[in-house]
Amino acid sequence: MQGGGSSKIDIQHSKVKLTARERIEVLLDH
Repeated sequence: MQGGGSSKIDIQHSKVKLTARERIEVLLDH
């Protein structure tokens, strides 16, 4: 049960991290 919860959090964290990285890359690109 704990593993499933951790997986869900990991996926959400990964999404947020990706979004933040993409935003930084866009800012650097401009």
